[in-house]
Amino acid sequence: MLTSARVFAFTLLTVALCAPRMARADEPRATVAGGYSVLQQLGTADAASATFTSGWFVGGTHRLFAPRMSVVGEVTRSARLNVVNETQSLLALLGGVRVELLHLAPLRVSGIALAGVERFSEPGFSENGLAVEPGVGIDVWPLRRVGLRVAAGYRLVRAEGTTFEEVRASAGAVIRLGED
Repeated sequence: MLTSARVFAFTLLTVALCAPRMARADEPRATVAGGYSVLQQLGTADAASATFTSGWFVGGTHRLFAPRMSVVGEVTRSARLNVVNETQSLLALLGGVRVELLHLAPLRVSGIALAGVERFSEPGFSENGLAVEPGVGIDVWPLRRVGLRVAAGYRLVRAEGTTFEEVRASAGAVIRLGED
């Protein structure tokens, strides 16, 4: 069984071993993105799996000193109705690094390593947990400043002595904020 620390360490090792390349004039200095997100919470010994089909994400990146590396921050919210028609919600605040792995204009493929907190809530109950989420993102830039971002990640959340496994997919618009 993979632990969240092992998954996060493996992701950081993969990011660190990526070969550097020189910066190009068309690289965005920063981006903002937002759109739709869906999350599948895999079952545990105590709970069945659940699909959170109503969701959104908002994120931003800012390039670091290394040409292909950016810091990233992301807020996601996923919701669903349980069997008694109450809203269950997952809210995650995550930050980390994004490393460009492949650039074939207008396509950019990146590895993403995020860590932060996730809050589960429903009427009368809530809990917080530490989360790590390695993943991959694809940006397609049909226009100079506006593109499409598609991403997927595998999130591990440790809350109240239980580890939750979640798979998340998102799609939305991405906007360039600056270039060199």
